Amino acid sequence: MVGELRAALGETAQSARFIRTAHRHGYAFQGDAQELPAVFLVGAAAVDYWLVAAQRDIPLLRGDNIVGRDPRARVWLDAPSVSRQHARIQIEEHAATLVDLGSKNGTHVGDARVTTATPLADGDVVRFGSIAVTFRAWTSTPTRTEGGES
Repeated sequence: MVGELRAALGETAQSARFIRTAHRHGYAFQGDAQELPAVFLVGAAAVDYWLVAAQRDIPLLRGDNIVGRDPRARVWLDAPSVSRQHARIQIEEHAATLVDLGSKNGTHVGDARVTTATPLADGDVVRFGSIAVTFRAWTSTPTRTEGGES
């Protein structure tokens, strides 16, 4: 098992970067740790924006999120109706904007085709070619219940 891990990491026992042999004890992980910004915590409240697809939730990061069929796209949608670089979702601190990147089969929010930069709101159904996803935005604004309490 350690051999498989080392092979996957591209190292050997003699040139260990991440796994070192701790004689008489086993193995130990080594390396520098760094704290990532909270936006990288998938599944935590720190993820402010995401797409809900049929099989998965896709967190969106601050800045540009390219949507496309290219496996290197931030939002990879592997479908023939999706262009390699289909659209861009721009995430800013309190806003999300969708731009079509000249896709062949179009980008839609609801029934409207995206032809200019289009703001996104929580619950919007977005279609990239034939693939529909739901845009979600987390807000810290308390909601009111029927009794008027928050």
